[in-house]
Amino acid sequence: MSYDNVCKYLAEQYPAEFAKWLLAIESTDIEVLKTELTLEPIRADALTFLRTANQILHLEFQTLPYSEPAIPFRMLDYSVRLKRQYRCTVTQVVIFLQETTNQVAFTQEYRDDTTTHHYRVLRLWEQDSTPFLTNPALLSCYASKLDMIQLGNNPSNPPRVSPSPRLRVCFNKQFKSVTAYP
Repeated sequence: MSYDNVCKYLAEQYPAEFAKWLLAIESTDIEVLKTELTLEPIRADALTFLRTANQILHLEFQTLPYSEPAIPFRMLDYSVRLKRQYRCTVTQVVIFLQETTNQVAFTQEYRDDTTTHHYRVLRLWEQDSTPFLTNPALLSCYASKLDMIQLGNNPSNPPRVSPSPRLRVCFNKQFKSVTAYP
């Protein structure tokens, strides 16, 4: 029998003694938990593997600052799972699409007594519009920042309603062409 198996057995048989020794806590209300840790499936919003950098870019898009579990804890959970599965660097970015003053949109870490995990937070309303307007792939992400978007079949037909003070954008339904009017 190996030493670690003996120690596992003793920890299960005498949990109060281990708690007293390692945590300096005396307790008679102790429950030995199952040692098999289960993981519920979760889905990330977007994962991109950058082979040349051996890195994963993980994006989470948020319209609201509330979620269950909370966003910082979710980011830790995603990171650990991605590292376990792919064994490479994971860069995480939470992109808040709608303006909010909620503290979660300004929080870039999960922290508790034993763990600190960092991730980036991007608040779309603080971003310069130029990269979004010059790249149609990014435009629909930026659209949540705009006050008005018109979907139409003819991108050369400007909106009939008052345009946003910031910008008005027209694009066809297939996103094949984009026209921005300052």
